[in-house]
Amino acid sequence: MKRIALVGMPNCGKSSLFNRLTGRHAHIGNRAGVTVRGEDAVFALDGKEVLLIDLPGIRSMNAVSADERETLRELSEERLDLILFVCDATDFARHDILLHELIGVMETLDKCPQLVAVFNFCDELEAFPASKALETALGLPSVAISARRGTGLAELKILLAKLLFLTSAQNPSACRMIRTQSAVRVGKMLGATSRRSETRSMRLDRLFFAPGVGYMLFMLVMAGILFLVFGPVGLRLTVLFRAFTVAPLSLFFTRMLQNAPLWLASLLSDGVLGGVGAVLDFLPRLLLLFAAQSLLEQTGILARFNRLFDRFTRRFGLTGEAMTALLLGFGCTVPAVLCTRAMKNDCSACRCSCVLPAVACSARMPLCICVSQAFFGVGAWWVCGGVWLLSALCFFLFCAVCELFFPQRARLERHDDALPRWRAPVLSEIILAVREQSAHFLGRAGGMILLCSVAVWGLSSFDLHLQYIGNTGTEQSMMAAFGRLLSPLLLPIGLGDWRLTVALLTGIGAKEAALSTLGVLMGDGVTPFAESIASSGILTPASALSFLIFYCLYFPCAATVATLRAEHRPLRWLVPMLLFAYLLALAVYRLAVAIP
Repeated sequence: MKRIALVGMPNCGKSSLFNRLTGRHAHIGNRAGVTVRGEDAVFALDGKEVLLIDLPGIRSMNAVSADERETLRELSEERLDLILFVCDATDFARHDILLHELIGVMETLDKCPQLVAVFNFCDELEAFPASKALETALGLPSVAISARRGTGLAELKILLAKLLFLTSAQNPSACRMIRTQSAVRVGKMLGATSRRSETRSMRLDRLFFAPGVGYMLFMLVMAGILFLVFGPVGLRLTVLFRAFTVAPLSLFFTRMLQNAPLWLASLLSDGVLGGVGAVLDFLPRLLLLFAAQSLLEQTGILARFNRLFDRFTRRFGLTGEAMTALLLGFGCTVPAVLCTRAMKNDCSACRCSCVLPAVACSARMPLCICVSQAFFGVGAWWVCGGVWLLSALCFFLFCAVCELFFPQRARLERHDDALPRWRAPVLSEIILAVREQSAHFLGRAGGMILLCSVAVWGLSSFDLHLQYIGNTGTEQSMMAAFGRLLSPLLLPIGLGDWRLTVALLTGIGAKEAALSTLGVLMGDGVTPFAESIASSGILTPASALSFLIFYCLYFPCAATVATLRAEHRPLRWLVPMLLFAYLLALAVYRLAVAIP
């Protein structure tokens, strides 16, 4: 099978091209560090199967960060037939040096692959350049495309089929000689057509980085996301989603199980629907959160937030790149940890990834929304916003402690990545990103939620003698006995009810499972969960605050722990973070009880 590798600088559109050619859904974004490990897929080319490998972005062949070292290793170890060098046509000058270095590396390989220059983002130029003109000027097979729009892909496939199946390998030394003589002409040709978009982007950057403007925009964006997700829009979408999904399912189960055994009816209605339905209630809000994150990435605002907070994060032994990891952590901790591989300073990357579990991810938000709505009513979104802000403050607090006791010996390099251009978001890419992240969320958590829901139902519906006791005898169940054994540990922070203890334990497997656990123990599949937990009496407003804080900080999910271990990050930091979460919840609970 022929093998093709995508090589280029960060933010050049490699993953978009990878998705277009293979039909896969690799994560894309208008910032550096999106692809942090190689991804491959097979696609059909001229009736034959070809393996396409999407390598992490690389700034120079003198690799600095972990993802760049992986790209160099793949180039030297993989026996490639062709390399697609993807560059940003609106800023070819930055990619020119990397192309020169890539040709030098190709000369050292035992089997020299063919090289094709792919000029991406040509739709942003004043005039779409002709591929033949670029090839003549550069001295290399070249194609002008727009991966976002799908323009030029047919021409690219024809060229790939010709080079892979009809012609022999080219001589990279000749390529270097021709390219060196003509690269300046290519830059002038593209630069003349991209001057308008460059000027527009520079004007927007001057406005963004004006004193106070960027910070004000950051606060407005964060407040807007919170209001969108937890305000009236999110609430109405949740009500509509429940009316068209959970309610019909509940009615269907009720009619289907009229003559079924009691244990089977309870398993499907309470175990399956009560647990999974409690999480599905909040899927619309998560979709809004994913869409907002994708919008920030595509427009280039996320990369500018990195640059804006660079000076601030250096006080904690981090660079501005940590802001990307922090903001991604609000979505999911796993990709946030992987994102740290793109950091140039290994010590800073290790520190950032170790404290990222303190950030409240989207998987914790459904339970936070539920508890907030049950006890704080219209002020729920302020409480959720406060929890988000608190988790971000804890992130920087832990980094400050690390810097105090374990200061970095190596000096942090400046944040020198060129900023991506301001780009209008593409609706299809936003939909693709939302679909990808929601599929990841449901795929990663769906099986775990269902398994935990059924397990919790079984442990709460049978006693220690394995006799079915149903919903009426939950206090004598195996789950109650196990929860009572550990609940005294949480009694000082107002969480002495065994059901809360069990929910926190199942949340270690998957954060979403904590909500499904409480849904099984207290829900009936019909009554909204917020009403059930408010009327159950297991929480008060004071203990609800304590529960939210402890739940958001106490321990990461199993997937995050596995990712940290795979990235060779020390896990000993999880113990002091757990202790800190307990002490903070204790202080908040005692303070809330003392205030009349």
